[in-house]
Amino acid sequence: MKKDKWRFMLVALSLMALIGSGAGCVTVVAPDEEVPTSALLTYTDEVNGFSISYPRDWESLPKELRGEDTIAGFRTPQGTAEHRVAIFLVDKYILPYEQTLQAGYEELKLGAEQGGYAFVSKDQLMVGGVPAIKCVLQKSFDQPTTMMVVYLVQGNVEWVVTFACVSDSFGSLEPTLDTIATSFRLLGTAAPTSAFLTYTDQTNGFSIDYPSDWERMPEWLLGGAEMLLGGGGNIAVGFWAPAKEEHGFTPNFTIAKATLPYEQGPQAGYEELKLTAEQEEGYIFISKGDLTISGVPAIKYVYRSSYISDSTTMYVYLVQGRVGWLITLSCAPQSFGSLEPTFDAIANNFQRL
Repeated sequence: MKKDKWRFMLVALSLMALIGSGAGCVTVVAPDEEVPTSALLTYTDEVNGFSISYPRDWESLPKELRGEDTIAGFRTPQGTAEHRVAIFLVDKYILPYEQTLQAGYEELKLGAEQGGYAFVSKDQLMVGGVPAIKCVLQKSFDQPTTMMVVYLVQGNVEWVVTFACVSDSFGSLEPTLDTIATSFRLLGTAAPTSAFLTYTDQTNGFSIDYPSDWERMPEWLLGGAEMLLGGGGNIAVGFWAPAKEEHGFTPNFTIAKATLPYEQGPQAGYEELKLTAEQEEGYIFISKGDLTISGVPAIKYVYRSSYISDSTTMYVYLVQGRVGWLITLSCAPQSFGSLEPTFDAIANNFQRL
């Protein structure tokens, strides 16, 4: 796999080669403005199964600058200021195992750090209906360079869209780069909005989307949240997959709401959840990540245990003031790689009314 330090060096050297050759960029939008849709063209690759949009005056990046294994690359047009040069590359990796979004991101970040890049920021976003992570990194070559990496995974297939530009230009170029990144689509795999239904609970003040073929869990199965969330939790609703057994476990999720004894941030709730989970038999930590849901900071925490039965649990915890929300999503460990995008879509669609 080329998410190691050499992969990041290749991207940076491609950028420096363009700057050195005088291949500049024509600014098609004012700083900090998104590119209008009419200014975009769409590149479609039926063989590798994706499409992505790019500014219509950008040009295909020659293979000698993007590498033999990179499946697509584009650059700003030739002829103007060097400090506005930008490129982006699209890579696809087929793994011998199913990968999780957070684990793949951690591997990618490690490769960047080994290449001498400094971490700047990380955000979670949706790209073509698929959860993704956006990471921004910086390094000084002949001049400081900023790299923006958008990573998404489905099962054992990883996609990495890598952008690079001179650091001084990143602030004004970032809206354009974001527009390109969020235009990425996997052909024939994006779930239509009709594949989800919305459940609304006016009493508890929330709504959430769930797969249209999932069923509401009977109330007698709901319980246990009072042991979490400061002892004041109440599970409002739960849904499970129609296939009652998948590797010996039924995929499901529940939503709990709690009035906390004091104001806290999501980190405090995460520490409590982790402490409880660590007491379960066969506990294995998988990942932890920060995200924003319904405008509120949240933490995503994934672990595996053999408590009652072997399963992988994904907690998404968000808190505002003294009100905490816990979305608990569970499945068999063998299913988590393929179900994580669905779990992420469920959690990211949570809304406070």
